[in-house]
Formats: sequence, structure tokens, C-alpha cells
Amino acid sequence: MKPSTCGATNQIFWFKAMPNGGIAYNPLYYKFYYLNQEQAKKFLASHKCKIVKPKVPNPFWLCFFDLSYKCNLKCVHCHNDYGKVNELTFDEKINVIKQILDLGVLHVSFGGGEPTLYPHLIKVLKYASKGATCSFVTNGCFINERLCKRLKNLVSYVGVSLDGFRETHAKMRRADIFDKTVNAIKLLLKHGIPVRVTSTPTKINYKELPEVGKFVINKLKATWKLMVYIPEGGRADELCLSDEEEKWLYDQVSKLGKEKTDYYFCIPCPAGKSIFSIYANGDVSPCGFSPHLISGNVLEKPLIDILRYGTFFRVLRTVKSEKCISTNYWRGSNEFDFEIPM
Repeated sequence: MKPSTCGATNQIFWFKAMPNGGIAYNPLYYKFYYLNQEQAKKFLASHKCKIVKPKVPNPFWLCFFDLSYKCNLKCVHCHNDYGKVNELTFDEKINVIKQILDLGVLHVSFGGGEPTLYPHLIKVLKYASKGATCSFVTNGCFINERLCKRLKNLVSYVGVSLDGFRETHAKMRRADIFDKTVNAIKLLLKHGIPVRVTSTPTKINYKELPEVGKFVINKLKATWKLMVYIPEGGRADELCLSDEEEKWLYDQVSKLGKEKTDYYFCIPCPAGKSIFSIYANGDVSPCGFSPHLISGNVLEKPLIDILRYGTFFRVLRTVKSEKCISTNYWRGSNEFDFEIPM
């Protein structure tokens, strides 16, 4: 992708130098571009950039970090199955974030549980935003004026989950919180905080999602993204879309315009190659939707060692996948054929 597609030059990009080029990242639009050396030179000359220099050469630009398992909801599709394990302490979290920043990670996306219930959310964001851009994903129930004012200049955007209109959203979230969610989106936007609305396709809501996308983009004036539903923790998979249902949804969503809709089937799977996830107890996996790929814990090993030598990170560096690895896993796909390196 050419640097000229990165948008207006008055935006500030984060740039990470790589051995054969670099990665340019626009936090406002959540877009990243792999550049060769010639492209990188032109980009740096024509854009305002914050250049990140990692202490250790590595390809990772994005980290997902679950702050806590605490949540006010019991959503039917939640992939968080860790409720009874010990979480990292605040000091341990700060130490992990320091390691993340030392890697030159450009963006840290905090999740949960419900991040707004974590008592030290603002302290964490203040620390992490010194060396990377930050965001978090919320159900919107606790977004208020005071929090919005405190979030100013700490996040590049906030992700808000909306899985359908009133009845459908209530069925997915097991609570009637539609008004709270929509009001949270409007309140964040009022305070100048960009919002990325996320929806998780299941058999409950997928037929409604194209209209939800139109509502988010045209009425709420926010960006929209579809998330992946993974039937983890021994749960039944009757909520999973079939290939035919998934294709129908993709065809409908594509009509909304590629420039407005970030759809997770449109990019090769980056898990373990340029992104990684850390659970609230310190477990590290190439993908937050794949706890079966946990390759170490930050309380036992330095983060860089897990990323370098962790079994599944080593495996995923050797394979190419055009589709989501977690989706392939629960569908029993045999796309991958490899031996685990010892």
C-alpha cells in the first residue's frame, strides 16, 4: 500500500522503523501501512510522525491487553472464560506495559471484562499513552461526562459494543442497555473522542447487522467494525455463523463502502506476526480469541522471550493464513499443515 493513501498530512502518524522499511500507523482511522525503505523515506518527509524506536528489533505494532475480568454483564457471546483466575496487580500491569512500550508497540488496546470498572484505568492510560496510542473497548454502561473529560488526550478512540437494535442487543447482552450504549457513543463524540462501534455476528443478530452498520455510520457518525465470535470454554456453537451466512453478511456489509467499514475477513490473519494479546492474568497468546494458543505468562518470563520463543508464536511465523486462525480452529479447518517446532 502506498504512503499517499494514508490520508491528510496534518494528521500525526506513529512510525516504527523496521529492518527493511517501516510501519506507519494512523491512530485516528486505525489504519496501518507496511512500507519499504523508499516508501518510508517519502512518508517521513511528507507527514508529521512520532518515530518509535524499540529497544529490541521486532515486528509487533499492536497489543491487546485485558485489564480485568470484572464485568457488569453476562453476554451470551463473551469469549472471557477466565473469571476465577488471579489477575495481575496494578504494579505488575505497569511493568508489563513498560515491556510493551520497550518493544516499540504503536497501539495498545485495553479490554476485559469491562475496562471502565477497573479502578486504575486512567492511571494505566496515562502511563501507556506516553509511548503509544491507546484505546479500550466498553459496553458503554459507565461512560459519563466526568470520564469523558478525563479520557481527553489519553485515547485515540474508544470501542463501544453494539450488537443490534434494542431487542437484539438486549438478547445478546442479557440486559436492556441499548439506550445506555447509544448515549455513550453520543457522549464520547460530543467530547471529541473518536468512537469505533463493534458488533459481533451470531445467528441471533447477523441479519440485523447491515442496518446496524447504516445506523452507526449515517446516524451516529461513528466508524464500525465486526468482531469475531468464538465458542470457547466448552460452550455450544449454535451461535456460530455458517459459511453461507457469513458470505451473505459480507455481501451486505460490503455495500456500505470499504472506506467506511473495517471488516475482519478482508485482511490476512496477523496473529503472532504483528499483533499479540495478554490476558488479565498475564497469559500471552498470538490472538485474544485463542486461549488454546497461550505460549507463556509474563510473571514467569520476559514478554520478549515469549514472543520470540513461545511455541505458537514460532509456529505462526512459519505459516500464511488468509483467514482468521480462530475461526479456522473452531470450524475444524485443515488449512494449516505443520509440525510444532521443538
